[in-house]
Formats: sequence, structure tokens, C-alpha cells
Amino acid sequence: MEDVNQTKAIRDKLTRLFRFLQEMHQLRNPVTKQVQNHFWHLWFHDLPDHPVIQLGNPANHDGHEPFILKVGKPDLTPCPEPPQEIQPWLQNGWQNPEKTVQVFESKTRMDEDGSEVKENFQDDESRVALFEEWLKRRNAWAQKEKPARAAMQIYETLYGIYAHIERENETVELVLGEGILKWKEIFHPILLLRVELQFHPEVPEFILVETDRPAELYTALLRSMGGVEQSAISRCLRDLEQGLYHPLGDVETEEFLKRVVSQLSPHGEFVKKENGTRNAEFLQLFRDPVLFLRKRTHGYAGTIDRILQDLQQRDDLPGAVTRVAGIHPKQDETQPPSSSLRDLDINGEDERILLSKEANAEQLKMALLLERYGSVLVQGPPGTGKTHTIANLIGHLLAQGKKVLVTSHTAKALTVLREKVAKPLQNLCVSVLDSDNKEQLEQSIDTINERLSVLDIPHEEQAIQKLEEERKRLLKQLREKREQLKLARMDEYRSVVVAGKECHPSEAAEFVRQHQEEHGWIPGPVEAGAPLPLSGEELAELYQTNRVLSPDEEKELDLSLPRPDELVHPNDFRVLVEELEALSQTDLAYRSDLWEPTGERSIEELRRFNGELSQAIAVLEEENHWKFAVITAGQSGEEHGTIWQDLIALIESTYEKMLSTQKELLEYDPRVSADIDLRKAKTILSDILDYINSGKKLSSFSLFFKRE
Repeated sequence: MEDVNQTKAIRDKLTRLFRFLQEMHQLRNPVTKQVQNHFWHLWFHDLPDHPVIQLGNPANHDGHEPFILKVGKPDLTPCPEPPQEIQPWLQNGWQNPEKTVQVFESKTRMDEDGSEVKENFQDDESRVALFEEWLKRRNAWAQKEKPARAAMQIYETLYGIYAHIERENETVELVLGEGILKWKEIFHPILLLRVELQFHPEVPEFILVETDRPAELYTALLRSMGGVEQSAISRCLRDLEQGLYHPLGDVETEEFLKRVVSQLSPHGEFVKKENGTRNAEFLQLFRDPVLFLRKRTHGYAGTIDRILQDLQQRDDLPGAVTRVAGIHPKQDETQPPSSSLRDLDINGEDERILLSKEANAEQLKMALLLERYGSVLVQGPPGTGKTHTIANLIGHLLAQGKKVLVTSHTAKALTVLREKVAKPLQNLCVSVLDSDNKEQLEQSIDTINERLSVLDIPHEEQAIQKLEEERKRLLKQLREKREQLKLARMDEYRSVVVAGKECHPSEAAEFVRQHQEEHGWIPGPVEAGAPLPLSGEELAELYQTNRVLSPDEEKELDLSLPRPDELVHPNDFRVLVEELEALSQTDLAYRSDLWEPTGERSIEELRRFNGELSQAIAVLEEENHWKFAVITAGQSGEEHGTIWQDLIALIESTYEKMLSTQKELLEYDPRVSADIDLRKAKTILSDILDYINSGKKLSSFSLFFKRE
């Protein structure tokens, strides 16, 4: 019960605080009740009818970018030149299509004798005819030129407005208004939409487009009217949030405006068109879109309105806001005590804080205080690293899955901050005030979609756990190495104690240098305070080796043993021994007379001899041993070669017979069974040929008697 009462007391105090800020803001920035009191305004019904001026429909998606208004630069044409006879009679302004051509009724001139003569314009009929003919052409030109001149005036005005916005982007904003509220001294739209004016110099043209902000209700004006209940305004706001009505909408927007006017006053009415009287006795609302340039202070009032609404609904009040009101919430016992903040890493490294850029102990402390108290105030002159600190905190907060809102008095500061944020996070930063905020928003959406398309949550969780363990291990190693470096630095000044004697490190180093040859027989490095690695018996045995081992044996012991896998296998070793014994019984000096060089030979000749020798040996290396038999027969004499010559003749005759019977073989495809005796078959075949050659024919009767 005590906590409930305390929360109620805090809420009441904060409500009074923000009410005070709201009233103070209204005193410093009075509500603008007349649309003409803004810096500039343009009624849509005043737009000229010309091709360079186009009204769009933001809700129409026909493949092109939606727009509200386009204003291009029209082509202006000069007025037709009047004839020379009538030029002196024309009054100034005939080149302006908005003005009517005026002529002088009469003119006074001097005659030949020097006396004044009055001449009327109508006295010369040809002059009047020329004037009437030129006036027709001039009126036709003026009728076409008037819309172009009006469009040019709109273009020039927008040019100046665009320069004004570029110069003072942080203090002014362009707004599209609809739903003109007319009552007493009030004549102002209540349904407002922030818009952006873009300039395309390559066309050239100005394009009025929407921003990412939804339409809003001019609540400051409604509260200033008097007699309007806050509950009615709240209902209108909820209606707008649910319907998302657009100022240029059709039936839905009109129905919304009708509901608004009926809730503002019992005598309120929605009219189709203004009746002409500005100071209406009863509240009226009608449609007439208008574009105007106003100060940005109007967003401040809307923010306070939303804060006041949130205070009535929120149970957990922000600690930072309650501290501003002078109420300090209870400390969280789970947070680390303040004493632990004094023992921070000077390099800004901590397992709990995920800073994305280089940091120090102060920035680490700031992140820990932010987690504990929810708010931190940092002050300092320019160039002390505040922007770097904010960029670091943004990376830490995003790593915790939080949303971050950064506010500033100037848009330039936000641009600099975005550049300071770590590169992988820059596409997630969207500036609200910059003209390229839409492009930044698209980049942010593309980055998020690209990440979500390849996101594997189980794999990412494993990677996070692995990276956390790796980070902890690296931080531990860094701290250990830094501690070792610190101790090494301290060793340069810490005294050395040996056998109870204390000396300076420089004196110890000098002693070691002087007695290096005398005591340098102990191999290093020697660990300080380490026990003797040998027992007494092992030490005695070690000294006995001075008498047992010879110098050659000591040298042999110093040699390294070969690896077991490098030793020769016993079978291979036996073969090597046999080859060595065979070579020892061979006359190694055989034909040593051929070993001497026969003369100077070039490398090219040796290469050619090597190639010829390789070709000659290649024949001997083939597996066809019959070739060696042929070579041997050719070298042994004619008798041995006759057999091979007969074989060649037989092969050639067989080949010729095969060629002569190729046609019959292909046509009849005769086959000999493997079960037939070829010799017997040859005899039968000869008998058949003799029988046919004798003029007889093979018949079933003749085959009956010779079945074989």
C-alpha cells in the first residue's frame, strides 16, 4: 500500500511539472491561430492551371514515386513586338500579360515651322488598323502566358522557401494542412502533415513528398479555444491514430473532420465551402488544403501532451524523470556496489560491457552507472570525447537489444555522431531531421531484412556463446600479460636478494657481467628458487661419469639419436649389405680407358646424343620380345631370316585374300561353328566346289546321300 501511495505521489508531482512546462511553452510560443501568421503559406486553390504544376495522390501507387505536388520551371515567351508605327503611342506595361494595353489619346509634336501641333491617335486609320491587328495577337499571347507567369511565380517562391529550409532546417518545417477551423479569431487547419520539399535541378522541378511522420491533430489550437474538453481532444486523437487519415484523403478524411467538429462544439458544423466571413459566430470546419512554413516549436507541445497521457497509464515511472522531480527511487540491491566502480580496468575492458570502440575507465564507469541508475549526466568542453562516448554506449545498448533515441539541438551533431558509430551499426542509425532520412531508413530496413534472411537462431546462439567465452579468455590473457609487464617494469627497481644479501638490480647485473666466464658453466635459464633436480645418489653417479666415460664417448653421447621411422628396415639393410659385398668382388676399373673425356663437347651435342641414345634404348625396353628375335635373326644370317620372310609373305597373301572376299563376307556373313573340324571342313568345301564346277547343282537329293 505504501508503494502505491508513493507511486501516486510521484505521478502527481510529475504531472504538475509537465503541466508547468506546457504552460511555460505556451507563454513563450503562443499558439498560431491564423494561417497567414506563419512565415509563408500557399493555398492549393491558388495554384495556376499549367502543365508544369501537377497535383498528385500520395495513396496512388502506379509504379512511380508518390508525391503531393510537382512544380516545374515553365517556358516563358516574350510579348509579340508591336509595329514601329504604334510603338511611340503605347504606354508602359504592354509587355506584362496581366495588364491591359493603354495608348496615348493624343500627342503634341513640332511642325516644320516650329509650332506645336496636336495629333490624335485615331486620326490615322492605318495606325488604328495596325494597333487592332497587333492587339489581337497580343491578347492571344497574354491568355496563354498568364498561367505560365503564375507558375513561374510559384516556382520562384518555392526556390526561396527551399533555400530558407536548407539554411534553417533545425528551426522551421514545411506542413500540409487541411480541415480549416473557422471560429472568431481562429482561421487555421487542424489536420496537419509534415512534408518535405525536394529539388531536382536536372529537370528542374520541385517535388513535395511525405515524410515518415503520420498526420497529427493541432491540439495546441484546440486547447486554446476554451470550452473544449480534454476528453474530446483525446477521443479525436485516438480516432486519428486508428484511422491514419491523410489531409488529401477523400471520404474517410471528410467523415473524420465531421466527427471532430461535432465533438468540439455543440454548434459546430462542417460546411462544403467557406462563406466569406472570417469571424464566424459558430464554429465551422471546411476543406481547403494549404501549404505553410512554421517554426518547429509546435512539436514540443505535442511531445508534452503525449508525456502527460503516458503518465496516467504507466505504472513504472522512469528513474531519470523522477530524479529530475527530486524523488530518488530505491537502489537495486542486485547491482554492484559503488566501491567496485573504483576498481575498473583502465583500458575500459569488462566482460559485462560490450563497447564497440576504444574505451577507457571513465567510459566503462559511465556504462555501469547507466545500468545501475538508468541515467548519467556527462559534461565537458568540446573535444573531450563526448561524441565518442555516446557512440560507444550506442553499441553497448544495441548489443543488449535496446532501442536508442539520440536528441540534439542541431542536426549536424547527429550527423557527426552517426559517423562515429561503428561501421556495422551505422545503417541502423536513422536521423529524423536530415533531408536524407528516408534513404537512411531504407538502408536500415534493407540491412535488417538481409540479416533476417540468413539468420539461424540456434547457430547464432552457439556463435554468441563461443564469442563470449573467447572474449573472456582474451580479456583474462590481456590482464595476465599486462600484470606481467607491470611486474617486469617493477623488477627494474626492486632489490635482488641472494643468500640474505640485498643489492640493486644494476649492481647484480654488473656482478653477473664480471663473473660470466667463471660461473657461466651452468646452462640457463635457471628458475629462481627451484629445487635441485637430482638426488644425492644421482649427483654422485653423475660425477662418477667423469672417470668412467672417455672423451670420445662423451662426444658420442652429445650426438642426437635418429628417429625410429628414419632407420632402415632389416630386410632392406640385408639387401644393401649383399650389394656392397657384390660390388667388392667386381672389377670396378673395367674399361676405365673409356672414362676419360674424348674432347670438348658442347651442351647441345650432349643433349642430342642423349636423345638418340634414349630412342635406341626405348626399343629394347618394349615388351614385344618377338622384335628382339627378328633383330637377332637378321644379324645371324640369311638362313635364319628366311623363316621370317616366309611369314611376312603368308601374312601379305592372307591379307590380299581377305580384301578380295570382303564384299561376300559383308553380304552373306558366313560363320564357322566352333565344333567343326577345320581340316575336315576344308575337304568337304573342296568337294562342294568340284561338284559345282562340273556343272551340277546342289539339291536335297544329292545332299541326302552326302550328309556330311
